[in-house]
Amino acid sequence: MKSQRFMPKDDDPRKRITKLLKYPKKDKPTAERKEKFSLIFYNKKFIKEVKSIRKKFGIPKKGLTTKKACEWIQKINLKNYDKDLEDLLLVANASERWKDAIEYFMIFNNKKPYHLFPEPLISYLQEDKKGFMHLRLEIFLDTSIKDIKNSWETIENNKKALASSYKKLKKSKVIKDEKAIFYIMGQNRLEERHLSLLPRNRKIKELKRYKKIYELKDSGKTISEIARNEEIQIMYENKTKDPVTFENITKDLDRFKKYIESNLLI
Repeated sequence: MKSQRFMPKDDDPRKRITKLLKYPKKDKPTAERKEKFSLIFYNKKFIKEVKSIRKKFGIPKKGLTTKKACEWIQKINLKNYDKDLEDLLLVANASERWKDAIEYFMIFNNKKPYHLFPEPLISYLQEDKKGFMHLRLEIFLDTSIKDIKNSWETIENNKKALASSYKKLKKSKVIKDEKAIFYIMGQNRLEERHLSLLPRNRKIKELKRYKKIYELKDSGKTISEIARNEEIQIMYENKTKDPVTFENITKDLDRFKKYIESNLLI
């Protein structure tokens, strides 16, 4: 007799765990989004809050196994837990869209919850009162031009559905290049924005350099020792011909601290 797969009921708290473990079919996040998410682990206020919640609700430092997590979530006060989780999102400067990814890290101590990353943009068709179809693209603060380009095939497929309501539209007039105007949907507004005005992600090489400097400083190394570090010297050679100086290291360290404080996951 074949064993049946466990399927929790809607009111079963174990459903929260099975939801976090699902791997939906979607594009892998870009390296830039991964780097941006990783910045929360350099936020000392965030890490302190994670430790506090884990201690309060009995989550070990190394995280729970799947089996233990299903048992654990049935024993805790979910109302209090959810309140603390909402507070954690505030500390991380993260919106509700990133809740699952952050919760996954807190429960399982896994810093790569890429399967739970929210989509960087949403493309959908909307019909107006006259029966005409419109293609909308909803973006967020962390949406990059690269994200849009990666989703262009899906957008092109959606555009084909517009043909039935715009029979007179010539193919030559269908916008297929980077000069397209996209719509940003807000709660009470509809704004047109050109691609060139979309926010750009920080250069991934810069973030890697800043993170390495921060890690060395956090481990107790002096600025002089960091400047002599071979890996750091190679990172600077890729950027500039100037020698690695005390001033270079100090400036990059200050820049990274500001990045951590201002990093938003929307």
